[in-house]
Amino acid sequence: MMMISFKCLSQTYSRTVQLHLFEWPWEDIAKECEQYLGPNGFAAVQVSPPQDHAILPGRPWYERYQPVSYQLISRSGDKKSFINMVQRCKQAGVDIYVDAVINHMTWIPQNSAILNSIGGNQYTYYQYPNYRYNDFHHFNFNGDGSIANYNDRFEVQNGNLALCADLNTASPYVQNTIANYLNELLSMGVTGFRIDAAKHIPKQDLQQIFSRLAHPPYIYQEVIDYGDGPIRANEYLPNGDVLNFKYSKIISNAFLYHQTATLIDNLKNTMDIPSDKAVVFVDNHDLERSEQHINYKNAKAYYLANVFMLAFPCGYPQVLSGYHFNNYHEGPPTDNQGYTLSPYQRPERWVLFHRKVEILNMVQFRNRTNSYFALTNPWSGADGQISFGRGPLGHVVINPSNKGFRANIQTSMRPGIYNDLLRQGKVVVIDPLGKINISLEPFEAMAILTK
Repeated sequence: MMMISFKCLSQTYSRTVQLHLFEWPWEDIAKECEQYLGPNGFAAVQVSPPQDHAILPGRPWYERYQPVSYQLISRSGDKKSFINMVQRCKQAGVDIYVDAVINHMTWIPQNSAILNSIGGNQYTYYQYPNYRYNDFHHFNFNGDGSIANYNDRFEVQNGNLALCADLNTASPYVQNTIANYLNELLSMGVTGFRIDAAKHIPKQDLQQIFSRLAHPPYIYQEVIDYGDGPIRANEYLPNGDVLNFKYSKIISNAFLYHQTATLIDNLKNTMDIPSDKAVVFVDNHDLERSEQHINYKNAKAYYLANVFMLAFPCGYPQVLSGYHFNNYHEGPPTDNQGYTLSPYQRPERWVLFHRKVEILNMVQFRNRTNSYFALTNPWSGADGQISFGRGPLGHVVINPSNKGFRANIQTSMRPGIYNDLLRQGKVVVIDPLGKINISLEPFEAMAILTK
């Protein structure tokens, strides 16, 4: 048995897979926990920001990332439906992680305009229900306070991100106000937080905020780090886990640009975040809107990339499931009154990627191979095919090529006949030497688990 160990492959997890149900209504997430996620072994759901937010022209997705107050009302639902969702998901065995937008508020209103939020709260130039002018940073970066020089740490962490009013998170009042919001969510049963734009908040400010929480939640932080700029993702590890954007870029490039032959080596040589501190993902709600990044529209490649992520022993994987869109700005499907359409009532408007039988089966693969968190018998083919095992517990073969292929591949599993998790109705035979004679069609994959 050949086993590879490197930094990314060093940990055993109690968690398995989290799911990001981007822009889903609270009532529908509750149903999803009961009908799909709990029964199929998902550990948690990341939900969209639940706080009161701006109403922007065209209702783009990013209006959810422009808070007006910390009142729990959004286009996903109100406080009552949020609490109901958390309770029902918990009963189904699924935790709720909240996407917490605490770095900034909305685009800064100009010319003394008074605007209304989705919750009916008014806001104007550096004036919000929870904050006043002195609660924000006011630096004359680029004439409007916005960030332009991402090589300047001070500007990145004190400027206005995308023209949104940047909170002075070093202020005790601001820290207490944010902590009160997070504590309210914890009191409702929320167990974790994705910290949006954490890179733009000094790590010591986050430490102060987290120290004010009633009990320690699961924390994972958005620190976009591709190896450039002055701020490193591993600076934030004392605060909690971090989202590994390098991992996502490597996987995207591998399956989008036919670089899978070197995928495992590229991950091994470039990962600088320990596996037990990394949330890994193929894409997210932001990256999927980039033409240079893989997304659900790259149907076959995207499917195989997610199969790889769920099989490969690295990090805490997050699967994305959002809605169909035609441009960068487009928000979720809505009715004529601007309310989000239910995935249960209009499923054709939603991607529903996580409901694919193959993905549900790969969640089970991740769960059941978790106790052997290492890579065994790695192999690559002439056209980028990938094969590896998880010791005696499971094995995966992926063919990302437009050509079919046959190969005789070594595994570490016991001889026998195994049901294929990814090709319905097919079986895989492992011979007395532990080998499989596999034949895969173009863009096809195989996965087996020990009995």
